[in-house]
Amino acid sequence: GAKKTRYGKRDWLAVRMAFRHGLRASEVTRIEWQDIDLDNGTIMVRRSKGGIDRTQYLENSVIRALRALKREQTTGNRFVFLSERGGPWAAVSFSRMVERLGKSVLPERGVHAHQLRHSCGHHLAAKGIDTRRIQDQLGHAAITSTQIYTQLQSIHLKGIWD
Repeated sequence: GAKKTRYGKRDWLAVRMAFRHGLRASEVTRIEWQDIDLDNGTIMVRRSKGGIDRTQYLENSVIRALRALKREQTTGNRFVFLSERGGPWAAVSFSRMVERLGKSVLPERGVHAHQLRHSCGHHLAAKGIDTRRIQDQLGHAAITSTQIYTQLQSIHLKGIWD
């Protein structure tokens, strides 16, 4: 998995946060330390593409990993996720890392970074989470963007009246 790569801790954390918060590659790579409140366990998710920014709660394993990452980084870095050279990590580099990991785990699937965002939506819908709450989690401005995840769940209703 992600922890076995050269930058395993960073990669695991970025993938975990992308999945849990339904982040696009560009949203993951532009997370800044000022967006994170480790004491309260929250992140201000700054959405692109006209999405709605929201404060969301971080899970404990992510809080611990963020604390460790912050300790390892030289002070003064604005961004949470850095490139090999210590600059901001490019979205395309995050995407390539996800594709490489995907090939090693599911070679026949053609895994790409945006699937982490879709997986978040599908996972929440499968758990029965309300569409409006999924909309908040993904930062969709329009509920119609979110409904694809809940509509796909209707397949589970097939045959309930037979």
